[in-house]
Amino acid sequence: MKWLSHISIGVCVSTVLSPSNILFSAVGSIAPDVLETLMKFKHRQEGHYFAIWVIGIGLGFISENYWFSWFCVGGFLHVLGDAMTMAGVPVGWWSRHRIHLLKAPFKTGEKQEYVVVAMVIIVTLLSLKFGGSQIYVPFFYDWYKYYNEGIVDAFELKKNRLNFF
Repeated sequence: MKWLSHISIGVCVSTVLSPSNILFSAVGSIAPDVLETLMKFKHRQEGHYFAIWVIGIGLGFISENYWFSWFCVGGFLHVLGDAMTMAGVPVGWWSRHRIHLLKAPFKTGEKQEYVVVAMVIIVTLLSLKFGGSQIYVPFFYDWYKYYNEGIVDAFELKKNRLNFF
């Protein structure tokens, strides 16, 4: 997958689950490629070990270093995204097996990649709109709620009730 796809998926997942950690997830979502470049590893080798990112998530939550956990969640989502491509991703340092999530994997940059990203974005938007979350989301206004609470009047409700963004 391309970096924009990885960042989009990382941001979407953290927006729904932990909005205060969006930055850590976004940075983590490109970390496997950046680490491989800095460490001069082959692409989709050591930085893409599935097991390392899972262990990192667990260690972060156990030690209550939530920023580190969400950084690793971003890395884990990156690895999951790359597991949908033809090359797949390695399980860990002890195995030659590579993980392929799809029976018909795609090449990086093909339209299937963008379909996956679009589906993640749509699910994110729907879960923010209808998920009953109590977090503040500035681009989804609940005009009926504002009207019932007396924040807006009938004119403003009627004018904005069909504006979803």
